[in-house]
Amino acid sequence: MLNLLEAYPFEAVMVVNPQHIEGMPGRKTDVQDSRRIAGLLRIGALKAGYIPPRPQRVYMAK
Repeated sequence: MLNLLEAYPFEAVMVVNPQHIEGMPGRKTDVQDSRRIAGLLRIGALKAGYIPPRPQRVYMAK
């Protein structure tokens, strides 16, 4: 999936560990999830995951 994202000129894409955004009780919807993620991002509660440089990822895949 990351290679797909690299093909488009996004200005900011953050890959986050899903465990950092889980834990919402009750029934969840995409709207509730997106609001929660936006709120966590707004207050700086999400930490971007480490993505190795492309040459390193290609080497690791072999």
